[in-house]
Amino acid sequence: RIILVGNEKGVGVNLEGITHATDELVLTADGKIRIKGRVSSDKDIRIASGGDSVEISGSLAAAKVADVAAAKSLALKSEPGARALLYADDVRVSAESLHNGDGRIESGTSLAVATCSDITNAGALVSGGDAVLGAGGVVANAGQVQAGGSLEIKGKTVVNSGRMFSIEAVKIHSAGDIVNSCEIMSKKSTVLEATATISNTGVIRTEGQTTVSVGSLKNAGGSIEARDVMVLDAAGHIANTGLLSAERVAVINAASLSNAGGSILSQGDLDLGVTGVLDNSGVLYSGASGLIRAGSMRNDPAGQALSQGDLTLDLGADLENFGVLNAGNYLYLRSGDSLFNLGAGILAQVGLELVAQGDITNSGGIQSGGTGLFQAGRMFLNSGDVLA
Repeated sequence: RIILVGNEKGVGVNLEGITHATDELVLTADGKIRIKGRVSSDKDIRIASGGDSVEISGSLAAAKVADVAAAKSLALKSEPGARALLYADDVRVSAESLHNGDGRIESGTSLAVATCSDITNAGALVSGGDAVLGAGGVVANAGQVQAGGSLEIKGKTVVNSGRMFSIEAVKIHSAGDIVNSCEIMSKKSTVLEATATISNTGVIRTEGQTTVSVGSLKNAGGSIEARDVMVLDAAGHIANTGLLSAERVAVINAASLSNAGGSILSQGDLDLGVTGVLDNSGVLYSGASGLIRAGSMRNDPAGQALSQGDLTLDLGADLENFGVLNAGNYLYLRSGDSLFNLGAGILAQVGLELVAQGDITNSGGIQSGGTGLFQAGRMFLNSGDVLA
């Protein structure tokens, strides 16, 4: 057993050679602790700087628990020819901040990091089991964060320009924004929670279920994909120019939504609820039944709302269709005001029903492979084709 104590104010410790304990190794100091050599224990290691920082440019390894605490920061920065390393079966870090420049923090079964301010990683944070990263400030990853179990990240803001991966579940909670420009991947499930905005230009993918709860979502050319169910709730606006995709069922709710050249796809049912305006110039697709509820809807010339089964559009106010509405089975359309099909196509393979509290105006094509029912509260104005 090795115990090194430096209680005097400002007194630090430098370890440059080889320090090995067959039992517990304890190192405490008021000042800065620098690990430049190889420090190891066959059992536990406990390192604490009561008034300063801990810096690792060498290696710190324990067979069981490695507990590192710092009043200021824990920093890992490699020296030429050797990567900075913190390793144990159970790694615990508590500090004002963590800065992993190019080092590796690795655990066999459990990794827990708690900071009062930021966590910055440009190296590797790896756990063979669960990993929990909690920051009072920003969590910024430009490197690799990986868990063999579940991965949980909490921060005031979470920024990922590297890779986050879990064999089981990924859960990210932000009191502000989540910004992803690279990869967030999981095998079983992904949960993203942000009080403000999720901005995605990268890939968010799970083999299981995806649940997103957010103030607003900006999916700018990125992709959010679930092999199972996707549930997406936005208190504000969803702006999609990328891909939102579910293999089974997609349930999406927002105050307003613009799908500008993007794709919102479900191989099963699609349930899309928008309390305000839905503006579509991309693809809305359901491999089974599609339900679109909105305050009003504009389907631009490039816009397509497609369903292999029934397609239901329930609108509180106007529908302006310049694109294509196509159902493989029945198409039901209800407008709380007027319905405009302007040089566009409304198609149903089996039957269709169009109901508007105001006018129905058609200068395009309305076609049903079976019956067609039209009900207008005021006038039916047709200068196009109606076939049934």
